[in-house]
Amino acid sequence: MSLVIKKCFIILFLICGFTSNAQENKEENIKKGTTEQNDEKVVNLRQKLFVFSLGFHNPIPTGDNFIGKAYEGKYGFDIRLKAYIYKQFFVEYNLTSSRFNVEDQTLVGNYTEARILSDNFIVGYEFLPIDNFRLGVSASFMGESKTTNSGFLNVVENQQYDSGNLRTYGFYVSYDVTPNTALYIDYYYRVTKTNIDVPEALEGFFRKGTYHTIGVGISLSIGKTDVISRF
Repeated sequence: MSLVIKKCFIILFLICGFTSNAQENKEENIKKGTTEQNDEKVVNLRQKLFVFSLGFHNPIPTGDNFIGKAYEGKYGFDIRLKAYIYKQFFVEYNLTSSRFNVEDQTLVGNYTEARILSDNFIVGYEFLPIDNFRLGVSASFMGESKTTNSGFLNVVENQQYDSGNLRTYGFYVSYDVTPNTALYIDYYYRVTKTNIDVPEALEGFFRKGTYHTIGVGISLSIGKTDVISRF
């Protein structure tokens, strides 16, 4: 009889242990599922449709080219319109104006100022690392630039125009002040390929101009669903 009682206790102990373990696994799965659902809800709550941004930047010439060697950055501004296509994947239209002083006229000509006006389309992705913060990376796939040179000395025509294509690569960090308002800082590396007509010996110097921009700005958003999810 004592052996039967012992076996009963052993079986009861095993059943209790199995039940307890199953319950713990169930609770862990529930917690995990709840956490995943909560994370998904947080992401969904932070989803945007359209974002309009206005920013100010400082252009910084760089490289062995006419911009890098002859120009000094003054200031610039950006106007952007962003659309979230799916989740945090976005496309953006960017209108940018950057102004420069000409520091070495012996390299580029007898003008004193230059402005690069550009517009381009950008594709990018946005990460949501922690609450209220966003980290975005992007690159342009289509862009044009128009350079206006001015301040010519002893010349009747006081402006000269050059055209070209523009490529940009950059990233930004933004902070959501409110659900629909954010402040941001950004960095872009900009490459403008010009159509400047120069002697062959100078083509390498004038065919491409490069500069960095570091900027700050404000963004306003509307909508809580990306484009694809709306259908």
